[in-house]
Amino acid sequence: MRKGILPLQMLSTCSRHQQGTSLIEVLMTATVIGMGVIGLLRLQSFGLVLAQDSLQRQTATLLLMDLTERVRVSSEAFQHIDSTYLNNPIPTTTHCASGVRCTPEQFARYQVFAWKSRAATLLPDAEVGIDRLSGIGSISWQVSISWFSDAGEPVTGRIVL
Repeated sequence: MRKGILPLQMLSTCSRHQQGTSLIEVLMTATVIGMGVIGLLRLQSFGLVLAQDSLQRQTATLLLMDLTERVRVSSEAFQHIDSTYLNNPIPTTTHCASGVRCTPEQFARYQVFAWKSRAATLLPDAEVGIDRLSGIGSISWQVSISWFSDAGEPVTGRIVL
């Protein structure tokens, strides 16, 4: 031991240096934990965006299946409707909702009107297009629903009836 320095003084000198190092360690630990929490929050927000995107895709698929069923039920009436009429706003009355007091063509037009109204409600920013494809001896329909997902990507669902 050196002369004139008491063991207690040596201990207090060492502890002063140790306090500064532990403060830096605490700051570094807080930084690392903060970065981890920020990463988890970003991951959670990304998961919510993907869940919303999945819901929109599922809704579009169900809408396409709904129109498929509507066309199947009144396939004869859909034979006489042209695609330019289907892609314009359709003014209609609700008296064709049951199909009792209207012609089959009016009922088919009402079905398209009801389907487009439902699509506008469930996917408000979506664009809906129905095109008539005429082949040799057959008529088919191509239906598409397009929208921008929450992730900013253009998405299109398409089906041929």
